[in-house]
Amino acid sequence: MLLEAPNPAFGEWAALYQRFRPAYPAAVYERLSRVLAGPRLLAVDLGAGTGQATQALLGDFERVVAEEPDPDMALLIPVRPRLVVMVEEAETAA
Repeated sequence: MLLEAPNPAFGEWAALYQRFRPAYPAAVYERLSRVLAGPRLLAVDLGAGTGQATQALLGDFERVVAEEPDPDMALLIPVRPRLVVMVEEAETAA
């Protein structure tokens, strides 16, 4: 039986999440760089959280869209040129 939280949003815990969430290994981004040929025009980070992966993607893509359903988490994504932050669920993103 799968149990689901009534509200999976981090909300008031967003700052703690940002502070303590381990970084993704560099190998993840190195692998993306190797397998993605051609111009890297757009990346979409679904469930971007506080933007950890978003920031790394900005190094390889001309434009990045960070989709995060929790507004408190999205507020912690640093504002950067070439970055669009959208507060919405991935399932409803257009």
